[in-house]
Amino acid sequence: MGNTTGTPNLSQETIEKIAAEMRRERLAQKKQAQDHRLHNTKLLLKKYRQLKAHISTEAPKLKLTVVEEERLKDSDFALLSVIRSKAKSKQLMMQVDAYLDAYRNLCANQGKDKNMAEEAWRRYMVIDYLYTGPKKLKATEIAELYHYDVRTVYKDCKKAVNELSVIFFGVDAIFNDDAD
Repeated sequence: MGNTTGTPNLSQETIEKIAAEMRRERLAQKKQAQDHRLHNTKLLLKKYRQLKAHISTEAPKLKLTVVEEERLKDSDFALLSVIRSKAKSKQLMMQVDAYLDAYRNLCANQGKDKNMAEEAWRRYMVIDYLYTGPKKLKATEIAELYHYDVRTVYKDCKKAVNELSVIFFGVDAIFNDDAD
C-alpha cells in the first residue's frame, strides 16, 4: 500500500545527496566560524594601539550639582553609553594583554630546538612590531631588521595570528584550523 507514516518515500540516492549537502553546509558553517575568529583576532591586533589609547585617556572630572546629576542620569544616554563602552574596553584589553603575555611566554619557552625557538620568538616580535608594541614598524622594516624576505614577515604574522586565535578563543579556534 505504500507509505502510511505521512513522510515521502525517498530513494537511497536522494537520501545520500541530502546527507552530502548537509555535510557541505556544516563544513561551510564551521569554516565561516573559523574565519570570524581569525578576523576578530586580526581586528583586535590592528586596533590594539587605538584601544589602549582609548582606555588610557581620562575624562575630565565634572563638578555637578545633585540636580544636574539627576538630569544627566535621565537624559544623557550617550554619555552613559561612552562610559559603559570604556569600561568594556578596559575589561577586553586586560584580557587581550593577558593573552599576549601568555603568547610571549609560549614563544620565549619554545623548547630545546634552537631554530624553532628563534622562529617562535620572531613571530612574537612580528606581532609586537606590527600591532602591540611601543615601537611600530612596517613589514619591510621588520624584514630588514631580521635579514629576511618580507614574505617571511607575512608568513610569521599569519602563523602568529593563528596561534593567537587559539589563545584568544580556545578550542573553538582549533577545529577546521587549516593554517598548518
